[in-house]
Amino acid sequence: MIGLSALCEVVYFLLLGGAYTGGQLSLMYPISRGSTPVFTTLIAVTLIGERVSALGLAGIALVVGGIYILHLRNFRRAGWREPFSALRERTSQFALLSGLAVAGYSTVDKLGVAHVDPPVYMFLVFGLTMTLLAPYLLLCKRDAMCAEWRSNWRSILLTGATLAVGYLLILFILTTNKVSYATSVRGASVVFGAWLGAFVLKEGMGDKKILGALVIFAGIICIGLAA
Repeated sequence: MIGLSALCEVVYFLLLGGAYTGGQLSLMYPISRGSTPVFTTLIAVTLIGERVSALGLAGIALVVGGIYILHLRNFRRAGWREPFSALRERTSQFALLSGLAVAGYSTVDKLGVAHVDPPVYMFLVFGLTMTLLAPYLLLCKRDAMCAEWRSNWRSILLTGATLAVGYLLILFILTTNKVSYATSVRGASVVFGAWLGAFVLKEGMGDKKILGALVIFAGIICIGLAA
């Protein structure tokens, strides 16, 4: 389980990196995070036999729909089609596949934490992920990696710590909840991103961001009641 989870993590990092390299964050992130609950539910139901209630499915649908609304450019007909049109681009395809990779390691993690304590499990998965990524980074990205570290080492350390804490929390959630519910609630990170953009970066919320955040919040409530 640990090896399979680490392999999915490696695929996820490479795909998401490719998506961010040539794509816009406002499109790549919602495609990746918005597709994850859908893929996870399909995998969990078909492979590990999870049963998702009607209320749970409604909550998942609301979260995905809220993420979609949150990143619409406008409410005109062309604006509604734009996220789907973007899927023809290579970067968007990478983002979509990264969502599948997250669904893969999340499902494996659900099975793994049933046998290994979450902190130990996280340590082993992260250690193996780093080991698998190291040859590629050292051989192909060494100069870029060193330059990035010299310029942004504080941000890198903060991001790494935040990533570890977030992953550990998800592992604890997986010990008592369905993986399809856990990944849906995790998608609520987009709401916090909207809040930070509005009040920290002064981007402004806008009607669609407020609506998207409210839809996601309603979905989380449904998932909580179903769980």
